[in-house]
Amino acid sequence: MDQGGFAHSVHGWEDFFSRVSSRVTFFNELFTLGPNALSLINVAFHLFFAVLFFYYIVVVIAIVKSDIRMVALELIENNVFSINKCKSEFIANRCGTNLQPPALIDQCHNWGYCMLQNPNRLNTMSLFAEYAADSINAFVHRLSFRSACFIVASLATLVPIHYVWVDRLFSFISL
Repeated sequence: MDQGGFAHSVHGWEDFFSRVSSRVTFFNELFTLGPNALSLINVAFHLFFAVLFFYYIVVVIAIVKSDIRMVALELIENNVFSINKCKSEFIANRCGTNLQPPALIDQCHNWGYCMLQNPNRLNTMSLFAEYAADSINAFVHRLSFRSACFIVASLATLVPIHYVWVDRLFSFISL
């Protein structure tokens, strides 16, 4: 009985070692595929992250464009409102007629100029600069000093470590 138990336990170890060796063999075969297969894995890995990066860039551009369009529409509405206000003041004060009060000559000229403006004329670069400044201020304003230091320290260490890790992981391809 003892001998049977001993044989059973030895057989159990042999089974365990055979399973471990089959897994080791799999990894050995994976890393002995040759430089062509490993370079394909490397290209696929980098291509995946490049596509992911460009996808995020496109999404960010779409969001910024949408937000700037919303701000532009709001400014156009404000311009239309101010043009209509100038028009109503111009008409109410009888500007451009013989009944125009002499004290309002300069003001009537300003109202007339205001009425002739194009409400759709906007400076998109100033809109973008204002949007970028507001976004950065909103992000930085809510961060505490410790959080900002943590983010900077994380980026300063993780980005170089990532590139070193990827370089070392695939460095055996060039051998």
